[in-house]
Amino acid sequence: MGFVAMSELTGPAFRKGYAVPSFCAWNAEVMEMVLQTAERLHAPVILMQGPGEFPVMSPASMAAVAIALLRRHEVPACLHLDHGDSVEMVHECIDAGYTSVMLDFSLRPFDENVKALEDVVRIARPKGITV
Repeated sequence: MGFVAMSELTGPAFRKGYAVPSFCAWNAEVMEMVLQTAERLHAPVILMQGPGEFPVMSPASMAAVAIALLRRHEVPACLHLDHGDSVEMVHECIDAGYTSVMLDFSLRPFDENVKALEDVVRIARPKGITV
């Protein structure tokens, strides 16, 4: 089983009235524990990383570890970029295999925020990635 888009987890959760937890999973040990627990509970889960983790391990490396760990578990899961602070980071995560991305331009001018988000949506949505 591979990572799925966040919308595949949150849509059913909304309709059926349950939550999908999201965890900051900044290393292999945390990812493994989250996936083990989600599998044991038969619950979907979101693994998220962002700009705070990437100086230590690149999005490509982080995704490779997450993908390798998920192969050992039968659990619906999403790999999410949380609070991505550049369009380049979003692209890097999409290329690495993230199935959900968040571009956080909340401190930038509104027009810049909208344009950047439109660019991200145009690239991510055709690939089935939740924005």
